[in-house]
Amino acid sequence: MRFCSIHSNDDKKCIMGYSRHHIVSMCNSGLRYPRSQLFACLVALSCHVVADGFAEAATIKLDHDTTINASNSFPEPVDRDEWLIVDIVDGVAGATNVDLVDGGVVGGFVNVREKSILNMTRGQIQAHTRIVDDATLNLNGGTILGVAAFYPYVDAIGILSVEDRGTINLSGGQFAGELVQDDSSVINVFGRSFIVDGQPVSETGSTSGRRIQGIYADGNPINITISRDGTSSQVFLHTIPESRSIVFVATCAIFLSAYRRRLDSHNS
Repeated sequence: MRFCSIHSNDDKKCIMGYSRHHIVSMCNSGLRYPRSQLFACLVALSCHVVADGFAEAATIKLDHDTTINASNSFPEPVDRDEWLIVDIVDGVAGATNVDLVDGGVVGGFVNVREKSILNMTRGQIQAHTRIVDDATLNLNGGTILGVAAFYPYVDAIGILSVEDRGTINLSGGQFAGELVQDDSSVINVFGRSFIVDGQPVSETGSTSGRRIQGIYADGNPINITISRDGTSSQVFLHTIPESRSIVFVATCAIFLSAYRRRLDSHNS
């Protein structure tokens, strides 16, 4: 897991050997970490999930097309010392499509892997969401929160991240914290009245800006802070006139994802 990029093996062993309660104390003090206290806390918690996955993590694998709604949700575990991880991966038929709609809840971490797709129009994810490999997130609505309610003693802000050749298409919705971008990943932002690093932008296309503001295609405000770790990652702004519908934006996002995969397949 890339968020476990601790400076030395000794640091990592130190984290792995402690209980979650002890890690929280370390987080609160910001001990031994180069980034902000909040980010350090998420790093430690993510590492602990990986280290003690068999003991503490309740993992749900979705490898077939699924709709997450009010009657088919994955709430936080009853046991407050247990983690929930939802892995969306390819199945026998190929890429898995998961739709998170009104009333749907995931009470934990979400990993979208391989070539699978998460379409989020409403609902809620209550912890860190990670897009890796050639996976895609289409965020058209709903909310991705920070750390879930089953971490009551952790005051940290979650992060939405995209790595490898993953794609995030943003046309609405809300998420807490920074958007972390790594490797050769792509972020597409659909909206209007863009402001990049405090400066209005008249032309859309590729941008190297860190802070993006404006209005999403669904009419909600854009306020994104991007932390880039990869030199090949790209962010594209797409201006959508106010009269265009959210259906048009969603169609564009799906088309861009499919086109990028075909191009990658051709190049390989």
